[in-house]
Amino acid sequence: MKQEKRVKVGIVGAGKRAETTHLPLLNKLRDLFEVIGFTTRSESTAIKFHNASSLKYFDSISSLVSEEPELLVCCVSGDAMFDVLSEVLSHDVPVLVETPIADPRLISLESSCNTPMGVFEQWPRLPLEQFKSHLYNLAIFDRPFLVKNDCRSFNYHAVAQLRNYLGRESLPISAYGVINPINTPAFKDNNGSVREENEIWDHGIVRFSNGAILSYDFSYHCKTAPFRSLQTLRAYSKNGTITTGKNFSAGDDFQILDFRCLEGSDTRNMDIRVLRNDSGLPIRIWDEVTKVYWKSEFKNEDLTEQEIAIASIYRDMREVIMENKSSACLYSCRDAYIDYIIMAGIQHSAQTGAVVSFNGS
Repeated sequence: MKQEKRVKVGIVGAGKRAETTHLPLLNKLRDLFEVIGFTTRSESTAIKFHNASSLKYFDSISSLVSEEPELLVCCVSGDAMFDVLSEVLSHDVPVLVETPIADPRLISLESSCNTPMGVFEQWPRLPLEQFKSHLYNLAIFDRPFLVKNDCRSFNYHAVAQLRNYLGRESLPISAYGVINPINTPAFKDNNGSVREENEIWDHGIVRFSNGAILSYDFSYHCKTAPFRSLQTLRAYSKNGTITTGKNFSAGDDFQILDFRCLEGSDTRNMDIRVLRNDSGLPIRIWDEVTKVYWKSEFKNEDLTEQEIAIASIYRDMREVIMENKSSACLYSCRDAYIDYIIMAGIQHSAQTGAVVSFNGS
């Protein structure tokens, strides 16, 4: 069998995300990627990362680029992102950057560069989320008029998932938010530790340019307190409803799989099946009736769901680099910034009591 050409990768930044997420995953994907080295501004971090990885250290971005990487993975903090990314893009090397994207200057930087650029927003790339995308892209379900996060996902990651159902061309018009503190009694958390603290609920409503509504509800107690159980993501379309999620006692999002669509005036409950490997990880998801399916494209079937999501982003960038695929498949800085300002708008409204308006562009 023909050996696929490996993409040469350089890592910019050597913090926790690079050490615990990207390097282990790239090692698992070594048939597609070759990590040639890393650079970081911190000497102590460089020593630690080199000792843990045995990767070659480069004392600058320029020296790393001199080794002709085909992709740079940028894992730096938000306050350093603009300066670092400006230098990275000056070398005309494709780049993938970490979230959050909170600096609007990055959008201008992205639009002015001539090289592919994407963001590691992984939550819409989870296996079940990719399966939902197929249903919307194939028009099995219309794009929703209402999407709801009911304590399943947090902050801008939840917004990214919900916006993926709406379609990334839908833009926010306004946001209204409320913070609701609840004085709960002492309780034993999932680890058996007794906790006594206020429970904070965040609520937000966002209206979009196509008339759709995004509803955001989140409480950390739904993640930690046994008396808060149900966590779901829901999408309501004219011709159906998709609800997925779990009770706290369940270990994955496949406990609740309620997919219902109209056929004429009748309702059909879709028969969703999940095939797992020996490690219990999903490798295929499909509907028995429509035969719409998602399957893992990676030879290493021991990838976790989060690793599959991130590997999907790497795969798309690889196709952009190696096969001249359109970079429209990548999650852009603009996409990630919209997620960020939606949550910022909800939070600002909750603090001020005023509706936040966006410019819709």
